[in-house]
Amino acid sequence: MSRRTRPRQPLWQQQLLEYAEGVHRLALPATREALASAETRLGRPLHPSHRAWLERHDGATLFHDAYRIFGCAELVDDRFGEEGESDLALDAGGRVLRVEIGAQETLVAGSSLDRWLDALFAREALAYDRDGEFRDVFEDDGLELRPEVMRKREERAVRCDPESPAARFELGRLLARDGRLGSAEAELVRATELDPTFKWAYFELGRLRRRAGRNVEAIESFMAAATADPSDGPLFYAWAARVAEERGDRALAARLRARVRLLDAGFAQRHKDVGKKLLEEGDPRAAADMLSLALAVDHHDGEARELLSKARASS
Repeated sequence: MSRRTRPRQPLWQQQLLEYAEGVHRLALPATREALASAETRLGRPLHPSHRAWLERHDGATLFHDAYRIFGCAELVDDRFGEEGESDLALDAGGRVLRVEIGAQETLVAGSSLDRWLDALFAREALAYDRDGEFRDVFEDDGLELRPEVMRKREERAVRCDPESPAARFELGRLLARDGRLGSAEAELVRATELDPTFKWAYFELGRLRRRAGRNVEAIESFMAAATADPSDGPLFYAWAARVAEERGDRALAARLRARVRLLDAGFAQRHKDVGKKLLEEGDPRAAADMLSLALAVDHHDGEARELLSKARASS
């Protein structure tokens, strides 16, 4: 007779015990009454993974309050916690969503609650030592993590949760920054496969493919981003028009310009104004991006063309 194997203990449960007292604050297990009351208030059963968490800890703060997981009495709608300025939620399938309130964006941050927590602890182990103090991982200004640390954090996250679109996306962006375009593309493509509505993954694919000189594929990626979220369609169509103009496809560029103007008549003027301000503030590279988009939509704007020349000369 074969011996019955126990379920794998999540990595985060093992690592939680390795930190000094005070780094994490964990509440006692939720009572049956508290769980029942939460389900009654929400009007639905708790997801099994969420219920299992609450049966261990009826609320918690992790890494000195950087992450907060609500107790039963605090649950609202599908929200179960907070990460910085973002809300954390669970979808019907138990995936972790990061809801960025200011930007009105929702990203699939984890394939499950346990996998998300595994990735969280793997990431933060590079930033915090076991006493909860920051490691020597910051740039000289003390504000930004060093680039290699940022990449290693996302590599760890992908190993812990390979089906997290957000982790794949972040790793892809960091690999692209490092010039590893083939690996970056693979991560971004995987992010779109895991979440076909992930507009920013398509967008970064478009920028990467443009950088590699694969303009037809770049345009396709920008168009896919517009399909994924029509509310940002003008931005993505403008990028597609920019690339179409660069490759000499004037007919396609004209159609895309017309589409942007139809959806957002003020797009070109607004981007020119932002570009002009960025140039005045001493950020010519960001100014050039804004002005290029303005010209992609209104290529007869002489002032925008002149400002773009100044921005490029200053970059």
